[in-house]
Amino acid sequence: MFDSLHIQGFRAFEDLHLKGLGRVNLLVGKNNVGKTTVLEALKIRCAGTAAVWELRRLLNARQEVERDQQAEGESQLPWNLRRIFHYKANNTAKPSHQRFSIGPINTPKSTLTLALGRARTIEDSTGAITRQLVEEMPGFGDEQDIYEVAILSFGDGRQRIYALGRIFQGRNLRPTMADLDMGVINCHYLPARGFTENEAGELWDSIVLTDLESDVLAALQIIDPEIARISFIEPQRLARRERIALIRRAGSQVPEPLKSMGDGMHRIFEMALSLANGKSGIFLVDEIENGVHYSVQEELWSFIFQVSSRLQCQVFATTHSWDCIEAFQKAASSHPAEGALVRLYQQEQKISAYTFDERRLEILTRESVEVR
Repeated sequence: MFDSLHIQGFRAFEDLHLKGLGRVNLLVGKNNVGKTTVLEALKIRCAGTAAVWELRRLLNARQEVERDQQAEGESQLPWNLRRIFHYKANNTAKPSHQRFSIGPINTPKSTLTLALGRARTIEDSTGAITRQLVEEMPGFGDEQDIYEVAILSFGDGRQRIYALGRIFQGRNLRPTMADLDMGVINCHYLPARGFTENEAGELWDSIVLTDLESDVLAALQIIDPEIARISFIEPQRLARRERIALIRRAGSQVPEPLKSMGDGMHRIFEMALSLANGKSGIFLVDEIENGVHYSVQEELWSFIFQVSSRLQCQVFATTHSWDCIEAFQKAASSHPAEGALVRLYQQEQKISAYTFDERRLEILTRESVEVR
């Protein structure tokens, strides 16, 4: 579990410190202050050595592609990798540093660092092929042999070098087992738009016929206590092979599509699925209040506190809603030392953060002090 977080050189964050984090953390702040970016940074950190593929998915989701006309000497890549680095306000042409790091404060062994560099492939007399950074071989060979690389490393000296062309030239690649052996943390990210039906189905498959099914059912019963069963089907009549979530009420033999019960029910279902799959890991949820009526938010937060504590899962959520903040405070008061509200704010062109523990948060909500 992260008790702190240091994000340096990543997107809007020049040097961000999050301190005093808890089991369940709620991120608040104005628009464009970086709440979602914190979740993205955590998702990349949790990917470990496979972070380069996580970056590709992130750039694709945000439609951040390379411009048609690039500056002289720049390589042309389908995804604009340079957008993940920090740009100073007075220099929009190039990032201030082509390097970022994400990890706990003052814990280099757990900190992931990614930098752009150049390398060359070398074959020795035995035929063994290695990739070496150009900085280690100044003036050696033909410049045409040099290509751009992503240098991924942890603070204890472990390092991997990836050719950008392999990752970003459009091939549908997946990380190998060798990519997954370093720094990986079980992590699930629920975006504001929600999951696709197939993504939700895959999460359901991983817990079906286990005790975790009861957690998902309990979450749905927050809105409708009559729900007794959940299942997924794949109707053959649909043109696209999408799976559909069905529920059945107590005393009824007729299943109903979960989506027919409204956005709030479906949102809670997605959160419960992510939590149930998040044992000993991290659950990230953007705009947690989407579609959820304020009257059930306190009960939802209590559910999140209870399940995350039992499964040893750390939660990071964002919100713009004062109702959500109040509900979070009330639920956190029943779970001492487990909840923290983190306010992001911009000061002198730099984004900073302040953490409110449960005691300070209770004062803020009682006095209706604006922290969003």
